Amino acid sequence: MDITGQMDSVEVIANEVLSLLEQELVLIKQANEAKEKAEEARLLLSDLITAIQDTTPHALPGIFIINGLLFDTTRKDGHIEIHKAPDLRNYLDAIPSS
Repeated sequence: MDITGQMDSVEVIANEVLSLLEQELVLIKQANEAKEKAEEARLLLSDLITAIQDTTPHALPGIFIINGLLFDTTRKDGHIEIHKAPDLRNYLDAIPSS
């Protein structure tokens, strides 16, 4: 390959690098926005669960399932863990029974 061909290759690859970096920035921004929305929703969820627990003591145990979602409110820091219940079922089914 002559020098002109090599320079053309450098230009093509450099443009690809720049394009990918631009895509990366867009994806990082989207990820940050999604994370922020998820945290806002988690706070709303926490407020709703707290309101239920305050108005009706023992209405919800520390770990409970609603429509296929497993909620764990037992953490001391107030963070609510949310898991899809089928994932839990698959995990529990994999544990050998005694």
